[in-house]
Amino acid sequence: IDSRTASALSKHAAGQCAEELGQLVGASIFRGRLDEYQQEVYDRVMEERRQLPPGPKSDGLSPFGPPELLTTARYPGLPPSDTNLGTNGTTTQGMHPGIKK
Repeated sequence: IDSRTASALSKHAAGQCAEELGQLVGASIFRGRLDEYQQEVYDRVMEERRQLPPGPKSDGLSPFGPPELLTTARYPGLPPSDTNLGTNGTTTQGMHPGIKK
């Protein structure tokens, strides 16, 4: 974040990472784990990020595919029925429809 040789993209990514870690564990907890110099850099970067104009609003699309494919955490795309027929007529209960037995 505070490197003179780092690219703008890597600095932005580091700032984004620090912000998300702060949100995940709590900004004061995350900040408390940093040494004094890192706290100064963190504070400066968070202030800079607060001053950024808001980005575009999310359209709800995920880079991982349409929401209907993310039906369960264990088997994304699994239809409501947990029973699928395998290639030899056996059941592949609880398996993703693309799995062939």
